[in-house]
Amino acid sequence: MTHGVLSDESVQLLEPSLVSPGLLALVGEDAPTRAILCAGAGNFAAAHVTLTDGFYAGADADAGERLAANWDRAADRSAEIVPAYGFTQAERELAKAGFGDRPAVVR
Repeated sequence: MTHGVLSDESVQLLEPSLVSPGLLALVGEDAPTRAILCAGAGNFAAAHVTLTDGFYAGADADAGERLAANWDRAADRSAEIVPAYGFTQAERELAKAGFGDRPAVVR
């Protein structure tokens, strides 16, 4: 996939065996939770996902145009959070759509 884009020397440095040591950090007793590990050429870094407050465009036919016109509000990072768990995004989306405090998960 990277042939022709990266030099042959670069491709050799990005071989999978140089990523594999990162698995040790992710599977041990003291492994981090909610972690994204980026790896390549023997380098390891943590990536972080944040969620902005967003912009509610609704479900009308012009929602795409409204989002495009308000992209700066959707992407505004001033109130971004690091989600505590995966369902945080859905909870926030449902709240903005007026779902409120009603339970979203059926048990």
